[in-house]
Amino acid sequence: MSDTETPAADTTNGGAPPASTATPSPAGGTPAPSPWGELSPEDKGLVGLKGWKGPGDVVAAYRNLESFRGVPADRLIKIPEKPDDPEWAKVWGQLGRPEKPDGYELTSPEGDEAGAALVKLSAETFHRYGVPREAGRAIVAEIARFAGERQKATEEAAVLRRADDEGQLRKNWGDAYDANRQVAGDAARKLGLQEADVVGLMGTLGIRRTYELFHQIGMRSAEPRTVRPEGGGGGEPRWSPEMAREKISQLKQDKEWVKRYLDNDQKALDEMSRLHRIAFP
Repeated sequence: MSDTETPAADTTNGGAPPASTATPSPAGGTPAPSPWGELSPEDKGLVGLKGWKGPGDVVAAYRNLESFRGVPADRLIKIPEKPDDPEWAKVWGQLGRPEKPDGYELTSPEGDEAGAALVKLSAETFHRYGVPREAGRAIVAEIARFAGERQKATEEAAVLRRADDEGQLRKNWGDAYDANRQVAGDAARKLGLQEADVVGLMGTLGIRRTYELFHQIGMRSAEPRTVRPEGGGGGEPRWSPEMAREKISQLKQDKEWVKRYLDNDQKALDEMSRLHRIAFP
């Protein structure tokens, strides 16, 4: 036997040499550098978990993420968990809320103090609850449109109501309509009421009720103009024109008397004739 011994063959793994764990080398046998450079253990774990083979895989994953989100990261909104979180201010700003209430640029007609107060309250409320600028302006415009339509409908209804009231008053007073209106107008003036005051009452009571009320006041408070009995003489005064007009109005509402008058009852005819001469001298 020679002094130099030949080592025995390794019979493990079927006699084949052990597998190499190094990164395969190109041609010269030197391991290829890692495409990831120096990564922390956590990052290496993420790379392995995602199955990324190189930087190209990371870029493709990021591109797919942006495509899925639909917008860049700076346009995403993070919703705070608590309702009183200060971060809500940032959210409202991203959604279009102006920095200050006057940023809504709401206006009201010049000289309209109530409108100005409402506009100020609206802007402050919109800002407090994060309403976007354009949404706030649209809400105010819709409210103004609705209010305008309601006002127009109210005015049209008032016109119809006045016309109906006027027609009913003419029907009730008949031939004494003009005279009775004069009595009512005189009574209002004696009470010191201006035209605007009377119009205000008409808005509340209606034309018919207002005229009837002042007519009653006028008839009760008027200083009667005395009228002597027909044919002269020194008899006692009997009727004033105002009293005669009131009596005519009462008779026209008396169904029995009206029937006798229409049936040419002489007494009724004479009474109406006499009252007309006194009422309209």
